[in-house]
Amino acid sequence: MLRSRFVLFLTVVVTTLAGAVAGAQDDTSDLQAILDAFLAQNEMAPGVSAYVVCPRLQLAWGGAAGTMNHGTDEPLTPLHTFRIASNTKTYVAVAILRLSELNRLQLDHALFDWLRCKWKEILIEDGYDIEAMTLRQVLSHTSGLAEHPGDERFGEAIMNDPYYPWTRDELIRLCG
Repeated sequence: MLRSRFVLFLTVVVTTLAGAVAGAQDDTSDLQAILDAFLAQNEMAPGVSAYVVCPRLQLAWGGAAGTMNHGTDEPLTPLHTFRIASNTKTYVAVAILRLSELNRLQLDHALFDWLRCKWKEILIEDGYDIEAMTLRQVLSHTSGLAEHPGDERFGEAIMNDPYYPWTRDELIRLCG
């Protein structure tokens, strides 16, 4: 139940912020007001944070309202990070599908075509045939890439340092 509330909460905030971005070229106070209002209407959330990027409007804005946790006075800021794990899958999938609709990419193109050289090397060294894997397979979790949360090294590292700032390279290395 908590997870579905969080996803709904995130979806409402993102949708509301997206609607406000069009009028926010020079005045971001409306964006902050949306966060403040959303937090006031959702007492279960100790805080809310958002970052909006809209290059077409030359907008890059981060805001936050509330606190880090219930029962604490530590204010939430746009610089705080959150582990949202699989919640990002929906947003990534929507972005990829939109790019496909716009013919900016094809779902049946090889994963190889979209990776940086360093990441190609890491995955090839780990035995993956990334020329045979497609974007469609990656999106549908049928590509054969391992999940790093199931890797003992990842679990141990998380327990040793829960606030460690993982890099993409490190996470890709854990796919092997």
